[in-house]
Amino acid sequence: MTLLDYYADSFKPIQNSPLYTLIGGIKAFNFDKGLPEEGADLSDHVGIGDHVGTQTFLEAFVNNGLSNFVQTSNDDLMYELFIAAVILKKPLLFLNNPLTILNSQHGSANAMNVWQENFNCTEHKARVLDSIEKFIGNNKGMNRLSENILIIIDELFSNALFNAPVDDNGYPIFKNMERDEKVKYPGNKNARIFAVHTQHDLFIGTIDPWGSIDRDHISNILHRAYSERKVTEDSKGAGFGLRMMLDRARSLYILSQHRERSLVCCHMRLNISLKKIENVPKQLHINCFG
Repeated sequence: MTLLDYYADSFKPIQNSPLYTLIGGIKAFNFDKGLPEEGADLSDHVGIGDHVGTQTFLEAFVNNGLSNFVQTSNDDLMYELFIAAVILKKPLLFLNNPLTILNSQHGSANAMNVWQENFNCTEHKARVLDSIEKFIGNNKGMNRLSENILIIIDELFSNALFNAPVDDNGYPIFKNMERDEKVKYPGNKNARIFAVHTQHDLFIGTIDPWGSIDRDHISNILHRAYSERKVTEDSKGAGFGLRMMLDRARSLYILSQHRERSLVCCHMRLNISLKKIENVPKQLHINCFG
Protein backbone atom coordinates (compact mmCIF):
# COMPACT_ATOMS: atom_id res chain seq x y z
CA MET A 1 0.00 0.00 0.00
CA THR A 2 1.07 3.59 -0.64
CA LEU A 3 0.79 6.68 1.54
CA LEU A 4 -2.13 7.80 -0.62
CA ASP A 5 -3.95 4.53 0.07
CA TYR A 6 -3.81 5.34 3.78
CA TYR A 7 -4.45 9.09 3.60
CA ALA A 8 -6.34 9.71 0.34
CA ASP A 9 -8.87 12.10 1.89
CA SER A 10 -6.19 14.13 3.68
CA PHE A 11 -4.23 14.62 0.45
CA LYS A 12 -7.23 15.60 -1.71
CA PRO A 13 -6.56 19.37 -1.35
CA ILE A 14 -3.21 18.95 -3.14
CA GLN A 15 -4.26 16.39 -5.77
CA ASN A 16 -3.46 18.79 -8.63
CA SER A 17 0.03 19.60 -7.39
CA PRO A 18 3.40 17.91 -8.12
CA LEU A 19 3.57 17.03 -4.42
CA TYR A 20 0.55 14.73 -4.82
CA THR A 21 2.36 12.78 -7.53
CA LEU A 22 5.51 12.62 -5.41
CA ILE A 23 3.70 11.23 -2.37
CA GLY A 24 1.48 8.95 -4.47
CA GLY A 25 4.37 6.75 -5.50
CA ILE A 26 5.71 6.13 -2.01
CA LYS A 27 5.01 2.81 -0.33
CA ALA A 28 4.04 2.69 3.34
CA PHE A 29 4.75 0.03 5.94
CA ASN A 30 2.26 0.13 8.82
CA PHE A 31 3.85 -0.98 12.10
CA ASP A 32 0.40 -1.08 13.72
CA LYS A 33 -0.31 -4.19 11.63
CA GLY A 34 2.85 -5.99 12.71
CA LEU A 35 6.63 -5.89 12.46
CA PRO A 36 8.58 -6.37 9.22
CA GLU A 37 9.51 -9.90 8.26
CA GLU A 38 13.17 -10.81 8.52
CA GLY A 39 14.95 -9.86 5.29
CA ALA A 40 12.08 -7.73 3.93
CA ASP A 41 13.41 -4.74 1.96
CA LEU A 42 11.81 -1.48 3.15
CA SER A 43 14.36 0.89 1.61
CA ASP A 44 11.71 2.50 -0.62
CA HIS A 45 9.07 2.69 2.14
CA VAL A 46 8.02 5.20 4.76
CA GLY A 47 7.26 3.52 8.06
CA ILE A 48 4.10 4.67 9.85
CA GLY A 49 2.57 3.78 13.19
CA ASP A 50 0.87 5.06 16.33
CA HIS A 51 3.25 5.60 19.29
CA VAL A 52 5.79 3.09 17.99
CA GLY A 53 8.84 2.85 20.25
CA THR A 54 12.08 4.31 18.93
CA GLN A 55 14.01 1.09 19.40
CA THR A 56 11.31 -0.82 17.50
CA PHE A 57 11.51 1.22 14.30
CA LEU A 58 15.30 1.50 14.59
CA GLU A 59 15.45 -2.30 14.33
CA ALA A 60 13.77 -1.94 10.93
CA PHE A 61 16.34 0.70 9.99
CA VAL A 62 19.11 -1.79 10.77
CA ASN A 63 17.53 -5.03 9.54
CA ASN A 64 15.21 -3.95 6.72
CA GLY A 65 16.78 -0.84 5.20
CA LEU A 66 13.99 1.48 6.40
CA SER A 67 15.10 5.12 6.38
CA ASN A 68 11.96 7.11 7.23
CA PHE A 69 9.51 6.69 10.09
CA VAL A 70 6.51 8.91 10.90
CA GLN A 71 4.27 8.72 13.99
CA THR A 72 0.62 8.85 12.92
CA SER A 73 -0.44 10.31 16.27
CA ASN A 74 1.31 13.63 15.65
CA ASP A 75 -0.82 16.69 15.09
CA ASP A 76 1.19 17.69 12.00
CA LEU A 77 1.08 14.29 10.29
CA MET A 78 0.63 15.59 6.74
CA TYR A 79 3.60 17.92 7.14
CA GLU A 80 5.83 15.12 8.42
CA LEU A 81 4.77 12.85 5.55
CA PHE A 82 5.66 15.66 3.14
CA ILE A 83 9.11 15.96 4.74
CA ALA A 84 9.56 12.19 4.50
CA ALA A 85 8.60 12.24 0.81
CA VAL A 86 11.05 15.01 -0.05
CA ILE A 87 13.89 13.40 1.90
CA LEU A 88 13.23 10.00 0.29
CA LYS A 89 12.61 11.10 -3.30
CA LYS A 90 14.11 14.62 -3.61
CA PRO A 91 17.01 14.79 -1.10
CA LEU A 92 18.97 17.29 -3.18
CA LEU A 93 15.98 19.65 -3.16
CA PHE A 94 15.98 19.46 0.65
CA LEU A 95 19.74 20.08 0.89
CA ASN A 96 19.54 23.05 -1.48
CA ASN A 97 16.55 24.63 0.31
CA PRO A 98 16.43 23.38 3.91
CA LEU A 99 14.94 26.53 5.43
CA THR A 100 12.24 26.77 2.76
CA ILE A 101 11.31 23.08 3.07
CA LEU A 102 11.24 23.16 6.88
CA ASN A 103 9.02 26.24 6.84
CA SER A 104 6.67 24.84 4.19
CA GLN A 105 3.74 24.33 6.55
CA HIS A 106 3.65 28.07 7.27
CA GLY A 107 3.87 29.16 3.64
CA SER A 108 5.70 32.45 4.16
CA ALA A 109 9.24 33.50 4.99
CA ASN A 110 7.68 36.17 7.19
CA ALA A 111 6.34 33.44 9.49
CA MET A 112 9.81 32.37 10.62
CA ASN A 113 12.76 33.85 12.46
CA VAL A 114 16.12 32.57 11.28
CA TRP A 115 19.47 32.42 13.08
CA GLN A 116 22.64 31.30 11.29
CA GLU A 117 26.38 31.25 12.01
CA ASN A 118 29.33 29.91 10.03
CA PHE A 119 32.20 28.13 11.79
CA ASN A 120 35.30 26.07 11.00
CA CYS A 121 37.23 25.72 14.27
CA THR A 122 36.79 25.18 18.01
CA GLU A 123 37.56 28.86 18.68
CA HIS A 124 34.23 29.75 17.06
CA LYS A 125 32.20 27.87 19.68
CA ALA A 126 32.00 30.76 22.16
CA ARG A 127 30.72 33.08 19.42
CA VAL A 128 28.12 30.53 18.30
CA LEU A 129 26.83 29.95 21.84
CA ASP A 130 26.72 33.68 22.61
CA SER A 131 24.82 34.32 19.40
CA ILE A 132 22.21 31.60 19.96
CA GLU A 133 21.65 32.77 23.54
CA LYS A 134 20.80 36.23 22.19
CA PHE A 135 18.45 34.66 19.63
CA ILE A 136 16.71 32.70 22.38
CA GLY A 137 16.41 35.83 24.49
CA ASN A 138 14.69 37.66 21.64
CA ASN A 139 12.10 34.90 21.14
CA LYS A 140 10.04 34.28 24.28
CA GLY A 141 8.59 31.00 23.05
CA MET A 142 12.06 29.46 23.19
CA ASN A 143 13.05 30.58 26.70
CA ARG A 144 11.76 27.58 28.66
CA LEU A 145 13.58 25.21 26.29
CA SER A 146 16.84 27.14 26.41
CA GLU A 147 18.78 24.39 28.23
CA ASN A 148 17.73 21.73 25.71
CA ILE A 149 18.46 24.07 22.81
CA LEU A 150 21.98 24.77 24.05
CA ILE A 151 22.67 21.04 24.53
CA ILE A 152 21.58 20.35 20.94
CA ILE A 153 23.58 23.29 19.57
CA ASP A 154 26.68 22.09 21.41
CA GLU A 155 26.29 18.53 20.08
CA LEU A 156 25.61 19.63 16.51
CA PHE A 157 28.62 21.97 16.57
CA SER A 158 30.92 19.26 17.94
CA ASN A 159 29.67 16.57 15.54
CA ALA A 160 30.17 18.80 12.50
CA LEU A 161 33.62 19.86 13.64
CA PHE A 162 35.09 16.60 14.98
CA ASN A 163 33.18 13.82 13.18
CA ALA A 164 32.44 15.20 9.71
CA PRO A 165 35.94 15.94 8.28
CA VAL A 166 37.50 13.03 6.34
CA ASP A 167 40.60 12.62 4.18
CA ASP A 168 40.65 11.57 0.52
CA ASN A 169 40.24 7.94 1.58
CA GLY A 170 37.21 8.67 3.75
CA TYR A 171 39.09 8.30 7.05
CA PRO A 172 37.99 10.72 9.82
CA ILE A 173 40.67 13.39 10.19
CA PHE A 174 39.98 14.11 13.87
CA LYS A 175 39.03 10.55 14.90
CA ASN A 176 41.49 10.42 17.81
CA MET A 177 41.01 13.99 19.01
CA GLU A 178 39.29 14.77 22.30
CA ARG A 179 36.50 17.32 22.12
CA ASP A 180 38.33 19.72 24.42
CA GLU A 181 41.26 19.91 21.98
CA LYS A 182 41.61 22.67 19.39
CA VAL A 183 40.85 21.72 15.79
CA LYS A 184 40.27 23.60 12.52
CA TYR A 185 38.88 22.52 9.18
CA PRO A 186 41.63 22.14 6.57
CA GLY A 187 41.53 24.52 3.62
CA ASN A 188 38.83 27.16 3.32
CA LYS A 189 35.88 24.97 4.27
CA ASN A 190 33.11 26.22 6.58
CA ALA A 191 30.12 24.63 8.26
CA ARG A 192 26.85 26.42 9.01
CA ILE A 193 24.68 26.07 12.09
CA PHE A 194 21.14 27.40 12.05
CA ALA A 195 17.86 27.69 13.92
CA VAL A 196 14.43 28.33 12.39
CA HIS A 197 11.76 29.51 14.81
CA THR A 198 8.06 29.64 13.94
CA GLN A 199 5.04 30.03 16.21
CA HIS A 200 5.05 26.45 17.53
CA ASP A 201 8.17 24.89 16.04
CA LEU A 202 11.94 25.13 16.27
CA PHE A 203 14.37 23.52 13.86
CA ILE A 204 18.06 23.38 14.79
CA GLY A 205 20.63 22.02 12.39
CA THR A 206 24.06 22.04 10.83
CA ILE A 207 25.28 21.75 7.26
CA ASP A 208 28.89 20.63 6.88
CA PRO A 209 30.99 20.56 3.66
CA TRP A 210 32.12 16.93 3.91
CA GLY A 211 29.25 14.56 3.10
CA SER A 212 30.79 11.81 5.20
CA ILE A 213 27.71 10.38 6.96
CA ASP A 214 27.02 6.71 6.22
CA ARG A 215 23.41 5.53 6.48
CA ASP A 216 24.12 2.03 7.78
CA HIS A 217 26.65 3.32 10.33
CA ILE A 218 24.34 6.02 11.67
CA SER A 219 21.41 3.56 11.92
CA ASN A 220 23.52 1.04 13.82
CA ILE A 221 24.95 3.50 16.33
CA LEU A 222 21.51 4.98 17.01
CA HIS A 223 20.09 1.49 17.50
CA ARG A 224 22.87 0.64 19.95
CA ALA A 225 22.34 3.90 21.81
CA TYR A 226 18.61 3.17 22.25
CA SER A 227 19.37 -0.35 23.42
CA GLU A 228 20.76 1.21 26.60
CA ARG A 229 18.21 1.89 29.32
CA LYS A 230 19.22 5.48 29.95
CA VAL A 231 21.58 8.02 28.47
CA THR A 232 22.98 10.92 30.48
CA GLU A 233 25.10 13.88 29.43
CA ASP A 234 28.13 11.99 30.77
CA SER A 235 27.49 8.92 28.60
CA LYS A 236 30.29 7.99 26.22
CA GLY A 237 30.41 6.26 22.88
CA ALA A 238 29.11 6.66 19.36
CA GLY A 239 25.40 7.37 19.09
CA PHE A 240 24.83 8.82 22.53
CA GLY A 241 25.11 12.39 21.27
CA LEU A 242 22.54 11.68 18.57
CA ARG A 243 20.28 10.02 21.12
CA MET A 244 20.51 13.03 23.43
CA MET A 245 19.40 15.22 20.54
CA LEU A 246 16.48 12.99 19.55
CA ASP A 247 15.41 12.60 23.19
CA ARG A 248 15.02 16.38 23.35
CA ALA A 249 13.24 16.67 20.01
CA ARG A 250 10.39 15.02 18.14
CA SER A 251 12.13 14.45 14.81
CA LEU A 252 15.66 14.03 13.51
CA TYR A 253 16.51 14.62 9.84
CA ILE A 254 19.85 13.39 8.44
CA LEU A 255 20.86 13.87 4.80
CA SER A 256 24.29 13.35 3.27
CA GLN A 257 25.43 13.88 -0.31
CA HIS A 258 28.57 11.73 -0.57
CA ARG A 259 31.77 13.77 -0.27
CA GLU A 260 29.81 17.00 -0.79
CA ARG A 261 27.81 18.02 2.30
CA SER A 262 25.68 16.70 5.13
CA LEU A 263 22.71 18.08 7.05
CA VAL A 264 21.66 17.06 10.56
CA CYS A 265 18.56 18.77 11.94
CA CYS A 266 16.29 18.42 14.99
CA HIS A 267 12.63 19.42 15.07
CA MET A 268 11.26 20.58 18.44
CA ARG A 269 7.70 21.59 19.26
CA LEU A 270 7.48 24.68 21.45
CA ASN A 271 3.94 24.00 22.72
CA ILE A 272 4.87 20.79 24.56
CA SER A 273 5.75 20.85 28.25
CA LEU A 274 9.30 20.08 29.34
CA LYS A 275 8.12 17.02 31.29
CA LYS A 276 6.57 15.50 28.17
CA ILE A 277 9.36 16.15 25.66
CA GLU A 278 11.30 12.91 26.18
CA ASN A 279 8.07 10.88 25.97
CA VAL A 280 6.95 12.42 22.68
CA PRO A 281 6.90 9.66 20.00
CA LYS A 282 10.04 10.08 17.89
CA GLN A 283 10.42 10.33 14.13
CA LEU A 284 13.55 9.73 12.07
CA HIS A 285 14.48 10.41 8.45
CA ILE A 286 17.82 9.45 6.87
CA ASN A 287 19.01 9.63 3.27
CA CYS A 288 22.67 9.24 2.31
CA PHE A 289 23.07 9.44 -1.47
CA GLY A 290 25.35 10.39 -4.36
